Amino acid sequence: MPKALLLLLACFALGATSYPPSLATYEFGFSLSDQQYFIYKVFEDRVIESAPISLSTFVRQASGVEQSRANPEGVDLFAYYRITGCALFTDSSSGKQQAFCTALNDLWKLRYGGASSGTSTSGWSTELNAPSERQCIILQVYRSPEAPHWLGPYFGKRAFQLLHDMQDPAWVSTYSRGG
Repeated sequence: MPKALLLLLACFALGATSYPPSLATYEFGFSLSDQQYFIYKVFEDRVIESAPISLSTFVRQASGVEQSRANPEGVDLFAYYRITGCALFTDSSSGKQQAFCTALNDLWKLRYGGASSGTSTSGWSTELNAPSERQCIILQVYRSPEAPHWLGPYFGKRAFQLLHDMQDPAWVSTYSRGG
C-alpha cells in the first residue's frame, strides 16, 4: 500500500479531521542560468532540493526510456505535452546512444538577444543578455509564484508547457516582440 494512503488511513483512525500534509514530489525542470537541467524536489510549489542532470539524462528519463523518480510511470512526457524534436539516437561513429531536443536546446533564446556564440542564430530576447520587462511577465506564467526571478526554476507541467509553447511560431513572435 502506498505510504500516502497509509498515512491518510492512520490519521482517520486517530480521529484526525483534516488531511495529512502533502508530500514532496520530484519534477523535471531547468534554469535559464546557463541552460541547466535538473530533477527538483518540490514541496508546496517550492523547490527544496535540486540535482543537476545532463541533457541526455533529461531526454532519456523524460521520454520514459530510463527509470526516474521524476517519471516513475515511465510516460513519454514529450509526447504527452506534444513537444516535437526530442529523440534518442545511436551515434554511428561511437555506437553510443545520444539525445537531442530542439526545445531544450533553444532555451538560451529566451534569455539572449542577437546572435549567440558566433553563430548566425538569434535569440528571442529584446535585450542583449536578459529578457525585457514584458518578456519577464510572459515567462512568469511558466514558473511557480514562489519563483519570482526569470532565471527560474521552471519545473513540472509549467516547464513542459513552456517547451511546447516555444515551438509555436505565433508564441515566438509574441515573445520576440516583448508581448
